[in-house]
Amino acid sequence: MRDYDDIPEVFRRAFDEFTQRNEGGEDEPPGRPPRPRGTPFWRNRYFWVLVILFLLLLSFNWIIHTYTDWLWFQSMSYEDVWLTQWSYQIVSFLTFFSLALVIMLGNWLVAKRRVLRTGQSPQLFKVPGINWLIIAPAVFLAYVFGQAGTMYWDEFLRFVFRTPFNVAEPIYNLDVSFYLF
Repeated sequence: MRDYDDIPEVFRRAFDEFTQRNEGGEDEPPGRPPRPRGTPFWRNRYFWVLVILFLLLLSFNWIIHTYTDWLWFQSMSYEDVWLTQWSYQIVSFLTFFSLALVIMLGNWLVAKRRVLRTGQSPQLFKVPGINWLIIAPAVFLAYVFGQAGTMYWDEFLRFVFRTPFNVAEPIYNLDVSFYLF
């Protein structure tokens, strides 16, 4: 019968040996030839062409819808109305996008700073490109939040340009317009 109390000790020793071997700055374990360092994928022209084509494919429906709306408003001689609506949709998107991005990236920076302040250097921060693995989903989620905020552009506009009713409600003594934006 085995002594199962020795298993954690074996793992601890193996981990200590692994970290001692890799403290010399080597990325690869001994016995393997070093990996050739090529250019990063984000410097490749084909990568960016694929990204642009992918974004165009995703936004194709939006482009067609926007262009059709523009043609209709132009035929009715209401270009100013359409441009005002569209500009406020963009402003609401940028507002919600930047707010979500600041919150998510701020959270990442605070968490990273707190971990580094403890004096330990976790293996997570040694992974190459970890910042991009955090930033890319944060930008994507901020984009989703911005798109969700764009649906409420009219309420955003009513909030920014609210008009007081000059009638106070009796309980909290606030203007009625506070509840109606």
